[in-house]
Amino acid sequence: MPQTGPKTAMGKYRSSLNSMRHGLTSRALLRCRKVNCYYWFACPCRNQAGDLQIELMIGDPCPIEASMYNTLCKQYSKALGSALTQRQCEDIHRLSMCEVRLRRISFALAINPEITRWVPGKVPGYDRPTVSLPVRYRQELIQEWHAHVGRLFPRYRLDNL
Repeated sequence: MPQTGPKTAMGKYRSSLNSMRHGLTSRALLRCRKVNCYYWFACPCRNQAGDLQIELMIGDPCPIEASMYNTLCKQYSKALGSALTQRQCEDIHRLSMCEVRLRRISFALAINPEITRWVPGKVPGYDRPTVSLPVRYRQELIQEWHAHVGRLFPRYRLDNL
């Protein structure tokens, strides 16, 4: 039986990106999918005509998220000083990625502001709101963020915010 899927390495890589819709649960930087991207119409890398202002290949890391991640890593490294342990470097990476993912959720909620969905209740004619995936996921990420900050900056306290 002949193979019906992609045959080249690039084709196989592109098809591996097909399953991602909005990337809310992705723990890595989003990969550029150009016009197939959930955030394409609001991408700040596009010009007035809708074309990318920078040269990107499908599958490259999102330049906005990559820039934000690098900036956050530099800021946290600078705040901690020059002699960082391996554990601190890993925590800086995790904290920076957590902030990138929180921004992604905010962006997704701005694109689709329907943050609650209605679930039928036990009583006929009564629907109750339930928290949607982006809101639940954001709450989990905020808890994760506080844990990372607490490890990196021991004097940090939740009531300081």
